[in-house]
Amino acid sequence: MNEHDRDARHKARMARKKALIDAAIARADQEKGLLLVLTGNGKGKSSSALGMMTCALGHGITGRGIGVDDARYARKLQVIRQSLALHDTADGLSGAAFARKALC
Repeated sequence: MNEHDRDARHKARMARKKALIDAAIARADQEKGLLLVLTGNGKGKSSSALGMMTCALGHGITGRGIGVDDARYARKLQVIRQSLALHDTADGLSGAAFARKALC
């Protein structure tokens, strides 16, 4: 098989794969959440998680949760804000400060 044939076969496979993905996207009729798991040794997981949470809160993305009424949701947002304030640092190097200044 020559290079042209390999390229043609590859292009055909990618076209079939794209058609399957496009069909799955077209069938998607529900919004779903995202679970992001940060793993590994070393530093940075808590700070990046806090930064993502800060951005989500700032953009109204923080979810209500299943079976959470208005009062409990308001309390959830309050606790997140208090946690961010508690863990913020004056030097601007915390995840919360970084997210507010750079990410959001």
